[in-house]
Amino acid sequence: MFDTLQVNTSTAGNYSYFVGNDLRNDISEFTTRYTSKKAFALVDAFVLEHHRSYFEDPLREQFPDLKIFEIPRGEQTKSADVYLKLLDHILENDADRSTPVFAIGGGV
Repeated sequence: MFDTLQVNTSTAGNYSYFVGNDLRNDISEFTTRYTSKKAFALVDAFVLEHHRSYFEDPLREQFPDLKIFEIPRGEQTKSADVYLKLLDHILENDADRSTPVFAIGGGV
């Protein structure tokens, strides 16, 4: 089950955030809203190691060009350095305004 948060901006239009727990059963419910074939998944290292198939398989069905960015475990990774590496990863892989970004895992 997830909640939808609407964000309204004066310049970029409206967009939604989806927030919830145990979304693996609901992934297809909100991924079908996107027309892009590319997506980014920002994933906590623990979640990636132990639960990869729960999110990767359904995301890859909708987004064949799925790019996964692993966020290392620990508070030290909540830093400007990791943020800049993430932005480089997204830009190097040709994201545009229609490319969804999924944050998966605690603390991501």
